[in-house]
Amino acid sequence: MQKVKDNLLHAAEVFDTYRVVPRTIIFMACWYVYHFTDMLLFWYTHEPKEGRGIEESTAVTAIIAALAAVLTAAFKFYMDNGRDWTPPPPSTKTTLTTETNQ
Repeated sequence: MQKVKDNLLHAAEVFDTYRVVPRTIIFMACWYVYHFTDMLLFWYTHEPKEGRGIEESTAVTAIIAALAAVLTAAFKFYMDNGRDWTPPPPSTKTTLTTETNQ
């Protein structure tokens, strides 16, 4: 039973080390931004020239900028919350000895 537990803990450590879930979420967010931007630009370019006013142009620009900001925030959150791979500084122990004169 202990061997199974050790194997599961090792698998969980590997899963955590490679950050599978955050990478999947970032990949899905990138795919969503790409897909949504592609659909939005498809709609905008197939709109008749008379229908492409300042309102539509502003809406498309604002939506794409908002999606880019959300993706940037998600990526920053992903990068800031990883494991710290830098080795810790060597620890030093100091002992204090005092002598008393009697």
